Amino acid sequence: MFIRTTRYRVKKTSMAKFQELGEFARERAAKLDGLLQNYVGMDEAGNAVMVGVWETKDKCQASLEAVKANWSEVMEHLDGQPEVDEYPIALQVKG
Repeated sequence: MFIRTTRYRVKKTSMAKFQELGEFARERAAKLDGLLQNYVGMDEAGNAVMVGVWETKDKCQASLEAVKANWSEVMEHLDGQPEVDEYPIALQVKG
Protein backbone atom coordinates (compact mmCIF):
# COMPACT_ATOMS: atom_id res chain seq x y z
CA MET A 1 0.00 0.00 0.00
CA PHE A 2 0.98 3.60 -0.52
CA ILE A 3 -0.17 6.97 0.90
CA ARG A 4 -0.48 10.42 -0.67
CA THR A 5 -1.10 13.39 1.62
CA THR A 6 -2.20 16.79 0.39
CA ARG A 7 -2.16 19.82 2.68
CA TYR A 8 -4.03 22.95 1.67
CA ARG A 9 -5.87 25.97 3.02
CA VAL A 10 -9.37 26.96 1.93
CA LYS A 11 -10.15 30.67 1.80
CA LYS A 12 -12.49 31.63 4.63
CA THR A 13 -14.92 33.17 2.13
CA SER A 14 -14.99 29.92 0.11
CA MET A 15 -15.60 27.35 2.85
CA ALA A 16 -19.25 26.63 1.93
CA LYS A 17 -18.60 26.51 -1.82
CA PHE A 18 -15.53 24.32 -1.34
CA GLN A 19 -17.54 21.80 0.68
CA GLU A 20 -20.21 21.79 -2.01
CA LEU A 21 -17.58 21.11 -4.67
CA GLY A 22 -16.13 18.41 -2.43
CA GLU A 23 -19.21 16.27 -2.94
CA PHE A 24 -18.60 16.31 -6.70
CA ALA A 25 -14.90 15.56 -6.22
CA ARG A 26 -15.76 12.61 -3.98
CA GLU A 27 -17.67 10.98 -6.83
CA ARG A 28 -14.66 11.38 -9.13
CA ALA A 29 -12.21 10.09 -6.52
CA ALA A 30 -14.29 6.96 -6.02
CA LYS A 31 -13.59 6.07 -9.67
CA LEU A 32 -9.79 6.32 -9.42
CA ASP A 33 -8.14 2.96 -10.04
CA GLY A 34 -6.39 1.70 -6.94
CA LEU A 35 -7.73 4.22 -4.41
CA LEU A 36 -8.69 2.22 -1.33
CA GLN A 37 -9.65 5.00 1.10
CA ASN A 38 -9.61 8.78 1.13
CA TYR A 39 -9.94 10.97 4.22
CA VAL A 40 -10.19 14.75 4.57
CA GLY A 41 -9.82 16.75 7.76
CA MET A 42 -10.41 20.50 7.97
CA ASP A 43 -10.44 22.93 10.85
CA GLU A 44 -12.54 26.09 11.23
CA ALA A 45 -9.72 28.26 9.82
CA GLY A 46 -9.71 26.29 6.55
CA ASN A 47 -6.49 24.34 7.16
CA ALA A 48 -7.01 20.92 5.62
CA VAL A 49 -5.29 17.64 4.92
CA MET A 50 -6.34 14.88 2.55
CA VAL A 51 -4.96 11.37 2.99
CA GLY A 52 -5.39 8.86 0.19
CA VAL A 53 -4.54 5.19 0.70
CA TRP A 54 -3.65 3.41 -2.54
CA GLU A 55 -3.16 -0.23 -3.51
CA THR A 56 0.30 0.46 -4.97
CA LYS A 57 2.74 3.27 -5.61
CA ASP A 58 2.26 2.80 -9.37
CA LYS A 59 -1.52 3.26 -9.14
CA CYS A 60 -1.09 6.28 -6.89
CA GLN A 61 1.29 7.93 -9.33
CA ALA A 62 -0.82 6.94 -12.36
CA SER A 63 -3.70 8.94 -10.87
CA LEU A 64 -1.78 12.24 -10.81
CA GLU A 65 -3.22 13.72 -14.00
CA ALA A 66 -6.81 13.01 -12.94
CA VAL A 67 -6.12 14.38 -9.46
CA LYS A 68 -4.53 17.55 -10.88
CA ALA A 69 -7.61 18.06 -13.06
CA ASN A 70 -9.83 17.84 -9.97
CA TRP A 71 -7.68 20.36 -8.10
CA SER A 72 -7.67 22.77 -11.04
CA GLU A 73 -11.43 23.15 -10.64
CA VAL A 74 -11.15 24.40 -7.04
CA MET A 75 -7.92 26.40 -7.03
CA GLU A 76 -9.75 29.74 -6.89
CA HIS A 77 -11.02 28.69 -3.44
CA LEU A 78 -7.56 27.97 -1.99
CA ASP A 79 -4.92 30.16 -0.37
CA GLY A 80 -1.83 28.99 -2.24
CA GLN A 81 -0.93 25.70 -3.85
CA PRO A 82 -1.65 22.31 -2.29
CA GLU A 83 1.43 20.60 -0.83
CA VAL A 84 1.69 16.93 -1.79
CA ASP A 85 3.79 14.19 -0.19
CA GLU A 86 3.87 10.46 -0.90
CA TYR A 87 4.91 7.63 1.41
CA PRO A 88 5.11 3.86 1.41
CA ILE A 89 3.14 2.44 4.33
CA ALA A 90 5.57 1.51 7.08
CA LEU A 91 3.04 0.38 9.70
CA GLN A 92 -0.65 -0.47 9.67
CA VAL A 93 -2.61 -0.53 12.92
CA LYS A 94 -6.25 -1.58 13.05
CA GLY A 95 -8.38 -0.62 16.03
